[in-house]
Amino acid sequence: MAIDLRPGALKKTGRALDVALTGKNYLFQIQVTAGNGTETRYTRDGSFYLSSMNNNEDVMPTTKDGHPVLGKNGPMVFADGFDSISNQPNGHDFYAVVL
Repeated sequence: MAIDLRPGALKKTGRALDVALTGKNYLFQIQVTAGNGTETRYTRDGSFYLSSMNNNEDVMPTTKDGHPVLGKNGPMVFADGFDSISNQPNGHDFYAVVL
């Protein structure tokens, strides 16, 4: 069975956490619980949400199913209290901005 990794049609949503992958063979990494541990899985679905953690002191981007989005060093975590969030043009990094 072949997997089609070509980009789909782009739709502007106005949500800062809706991200499109425009390159062929690009995937987001997410962390899922499997058995007694975690494993990395891959998705092209770029519709992310913010989930509270650490007694609401931090937030992390997650999938609609609550799986953490992985960055360079594991799950991305932002300190609560930021004013905005954006992704970089390279599509590789999310940044929380405190004004």
